[in-house]
Amino acid sequence: MNYSVPQPGRHVRPLRIFISYAREDEAHRRELEIFLTPLVRQEQIRIWCDQYLETGEPWKEEIFRELRKADIVLLLISPDFEASEFCCREELPIALERQSTKEAIVIPILLRFVSWEGRNYSHLPLLPRNAQFITDTRSWINRDQAWQNVFIGVKEAINRVSLRKIRRLYEEEFLKATKLGYPLHEIVQEDVDCLKQRLKQQQEQYGFSLLEDAFFQEIEQPIIEQAQVLISRRAERKNIYSRTFCLLLMKGEINYRLELEDLKRQLELSNEDVSQVEQSTIAQIEQLLYRANQFISLSDQLVTQAYQVILERGRI
Repeated sequence: MNYSVPQPGRHVRPLRIFISYAREDEAHRRELEIFLTPLVRQEQIRIWCDQYLETGEPWKEEIFRELRKADIVLLLISPDFEASEFCCREELPIALERQSTKEAIVIPILLRFVSWEGRNYSHLPLLPRNAQFITDTRSWINRDQAWQNVFIGVKEAINRVSLRKIRRLYEEEFLKATKLGYPLHEIVQEDVDCLKQRLKQQQEQYGFSLLEDAFFQEIEQPIIEQAQVLISRRAERKNIYSRTFCLLLMKGEINYRLELEDLKRQLELSNEDVSQVEQSTIAQIEQLLYRANQFISLSDQLVTQAYQVILERGRI
């Protein structure tokens, strides 16, 4: 299902875009940045390339650091790119590795005519569409039309990365709210029941409250189901403890505490859980004993009344 991405809120940083290119294609890189400027101004992206190297910094280390932080990597493909040892043997392997682990999206942009089939990036979606080169005058009315095609493709990638980040962030917040990262005994039904209100506030905070409810439901549903399964299992463990506790009391076992302590550890129950179960079980037993005493008392009364009736009739 496709979702539209609203403008990021003040708590969501702009996406990092890294441009890998050959120095001979500097003019094309500048053209690309011009077309991406509206996204920079809207604080949706932050562009980095070797032109932004800081003076005095070890240049290789800084390039690799920025490349490993990038959300999107744009490869400006040309004969000079293919001839560049640094582009193809240093930057490209890192970019493709991050693509394979879904840490980043890598987009090859075809600048000038070059044989790209069979290259280690050829399986990726290419821009412009239909593998048309930016400089192919037969494919475009003018260069601006070609770059606009690239802009649309990059914007789609930004949406995909943004949704991926929102999903990851929302899942983390949701997991915190359900306490699924905590020990089993700390999960209670109220954790699931109060999620909606808390998460709606977080949606506002992170600036993506305009997303459709279906987007959040896709994330919430499996986690809620998981939480409810864990809650159900915890209830089953408490029932096991309750039945064992009741049986030991009925048997009048003297050293039953040692057995119950072992059982508590096996069932991963807290002292609070055990206290609640024991108090509840004792209360149920007392209630049963009270009803039994009432029944016995009533039975005694009925026997006495029956005996009196028989005496009055003179049959004894």
